[in-house]
Amino acid sequence: MSKAIYQLIPKNQSIHIVGISGTEMAAVLYYLYNKGYENITLHDNALDIEESFNMFHSFYPHSLKEKYLHVIEQYEVKTHDSYLSDIEKAATIIVPQSWFLYEDNKRLHSLKHKMVFYPDICFALFPGKIAAVTGTVGKSTTTSFLADICNGMLLGNDREIIQDLLTLERLNSDSFLIFELSNRHLANGLVKKVDVGVLTNICPNHIPDHGSLEAYSSVKHKIFDYSEKVLYNLSNPYPELGIYNSGSYTFSNKDLGFACIKNNHIEIDNKIVINIHELHFQHEHDILNILAASGTAYLLGLNIETIAEKLKDLQIKPLYRSFEYKKGHLKIINDGASCLPENTKMVIKNINEPFILITGGSRQVPRKEEFYGLVDEIIKNTYLIKVIILGPIRKLLSRVLVEKEYNNFILEDSLKECVINSLQYNFSTLVFSPGCGVGNEYTDKYERGEHFDAIIKEVI
Repeated sequence: MSKAIYQLIPKNQSIHIVGISGTEMAAVLYYLYNKGYENITLHDNALDIEESFNMFHSFYPHSLKEKYLHVIEQYEVKTHDSYLSDIEKAATIIVPQSWFLYEDNKRLHSLKHKMVFYPDICFALFPGKIAAVTGTVGKSTTTSFLADICNGMLLGNDREIIQDLLTLERLNSDSFLIFELSNRHLANGLVKKVDVGVLTNICPNHIPDHGSLEAYSSVKHKIFDYSEKVLYNLSNPYPELGIYNSGSYTFSNKDLGFACIKNNHIEIDNKIVINIHELHFQHEHDILNILAASGTAYLLGLNIETIAEKLKDLQIKPLYRSFEYKKGHLKIINDGASCLPENTKMVIKNINEPFILITGGSRQVPRKEEFYGLVDEIIKNTYLIKVIILGPIRKLLSRVLVEKEYNNFILEDSLKECVINSLQYNFSTLVFSPGCGVGNEYTDKYERGEHFDAIIKEVI
């Protein structure tokens, strides 16, 4: 066991873990329990701890999920009226990345000096090189690509990632840790710098979490403070949000940057890696993510030949993103995880067959200008048969479309009505890409995607 983890979490002192049903905290408890830590107190404000745990761990293998849950059941979880009771007595408080978003956690703000965060625990346990990927769009795909190229262990923000700290600790110094870093991780801060930080882009998002768009952008820029080297997107879709250019490395889908495209080839540091036509992924946004992953792998020490061989076989991608399948004669694209207009814009940009787009949902702070890029892509794509819009964003998005003199859309109240209504048109591909948050209708984007699949199974 590393000395760094003992320094971060002293073994013979009172430890309180908040939000134990979530993936990060359940993984921490499982590790500490197996390492003989005692005097641990658990907190969670979920109405049903087991139900909450199962929701957060829906992608976990059954055997591992059972082990994690069994350890939680060894403790009495402080919840409901007892939630956070005696928290002031803790020597160490381990909290999830989102702790500061909840009113119930108000009393924790005065205890920040006692807090330990998940990334710091992971970094303390790991002896090898670390890459941390952040950004509004593309960070999950980039981390998946990078972990595959490096044969690295993947940890962090995405719920599809299996958080296993016992396995992490057993890795040697020649290994790589690829960590998906959210804006909330960055807001909480890091104790240790990573070897390479990646900033995929910055787009308008999470404004209520940070108070303003400028504050959100500033939080994302902290990756420069917490990284020895930084690779950032030179072709950020929102240049007004400004990405620093302070001697760091850059990537772009043009012929500029440390990792870029020249004459249909990926180049890194002016060295040819691979012809882009040899890649399994051909969509522009996937190639941009591959550039980010390849450039990072090179900065971590992999050679060009190794990266090229890995890219030829690269097929790994987060499961729930733009999942395509056939249902009868139709191609179905379930992009239910799309929470930003920019996501949806990138998806429809690559469709070149007659299609219906179902889009819409909720935005925390709706802003017309967020949808300008998506609307331009809608107008530009001649294969688009009809846009069907649902959710609270309907009024704003339809207003933007009308202002652009585009009227080829209809409004619906429910996702099921959207699917049923789509069947009256002649098309070959049905695309569900909300480009918005889930609001109060779903627990999360995963549940939304699953609901769409269930409707397809029932209706088509």
